[in-house]
Amino acid sequence: LVRTRKILFLYLPRLDHDAHGQQENVPLAAVYLRHALEQSGERRFHRIVSIPNADRLDDRRLLAAITRLKPDVIAATLFLWNIERTLDLVRKARRIWPKLKVVAGGPEVAPDHPFLFQSRMADVAVTGEGEKVFPLILKNLRTGQRYAPPAKPPAFNLRTDLPPATYPYNKPDANGMAYIETTRGCPLRCTFCCYGHRRHTVSFILAGEVLERVR
Repeated sequence: LVRTRKILFLYLPRLDHDAHGQQENVPLAAVYLRHALEQSGERRFHRIVSIPNADRLDDRRLLAAITRLKPDVIAATLFLWNIERTLDLVRKARRIWPKLKVVAGGPEVAPDHPFLFQSRMADVAVTGEGEKVFPLILKNLRTGQRYAPPAKPPAFNLRTDLPPATYPYNKPDANGMAYIETTRGCPLRCTFCCYGHRRHTVSFILAGEVLERVR
């Protein structure tokens, strides 16, 4: 029998003082990474677990849910508004579940980050696009090999790699909010923005494909 390893996607929302307003936190990264895993040979070794209503839980309840699930891997998406909370939560979870491995991605993963790497909370940190390397990272964590990133990871092509419109995990949330990525990459090289420097090609889906996805 093949033991399946549990993966938990952690995408903590922006904190808002308005406790009665609608919250907008659509985890596209989790959808894309899940789809990439399902298209790879690693799918038979892993399964996705989730925490119901995670966006509404405080840290104490989130930590309790994580320790109940005992995931093998947490894949955390780090933004400016959630990085400190995420690292603190992972730190506490590891004290209870030392076998936990953490894969970090998102805009806050940068070589000169002021405290991310000092925290030593991430076993693997991915700069830029993660879809093409995520299955390889999981394989290395599963087999105990040291992860060596490819010199030039293949670029994500929206027309061929985007999850299909009928993908069950890519749908409007409870508030009716949904996102459709129509283009990736930027032809500009503005000095104040790292996005255009990390990806040198532009990928997009055609207008007809956008309309079909909306339908």
